Amino acid sequence: MISIASAIYYAAFVDAEGSVCISRTSNKQGKQYHYLSVSASNTHKGVLLEAQRLFGGTVYLLTGQCRAERKPCWAWSITSKAAAQCLAVIAPHMVIKKRQAVLALAFVALFNAKTYNRLSIAEIAHRQCISDEMKQLNATYHLETPEQSVGEYYHA
Repeated sequence: MISIASAIYYAAFVDAEGSVCISRTSNKQGKQYHYLSVSASNTHKGVLLEAQRLFGGTVYLLTGQCRAERKPCWAWSITSKAAAQCLAVIAPHMVIKKRQAVLALAFVALFNAKTYNRLSIAEIAHRQCISDEMKQLNATYHLETPEQSVGEYYHA
């Protein structure tokens, strides 16, 4: 079980250094599907290894961002069911990316035991709408200030 202190810490960490995304990809047979991912990067590898221990996922070196005069930058990434489980723990404590976390949890709620069967056009369209909304949230600057977000969070 994850302590409340760890949940709050990693909620703040993902808020500040991470991302919550819904992406679409295809498998070798060409079947397209959506998946959830949560990731964060930092020059302190230890904090990412602890996230991996607590929530799963992978930790890897971001080789394209390494320069001789800078510290190496590491990333932690978690996808699908494990990402949803992570968000279920940290989302109540998130502030900046709380909307993305709530949307991501609504997205995974669409999945059930029959997800391996062919999806209806309506199900695919609904998932795509949520994915598009997530992209918009991640791409735009929100007019609210962090203080307003914190105020909304503590008064909700």
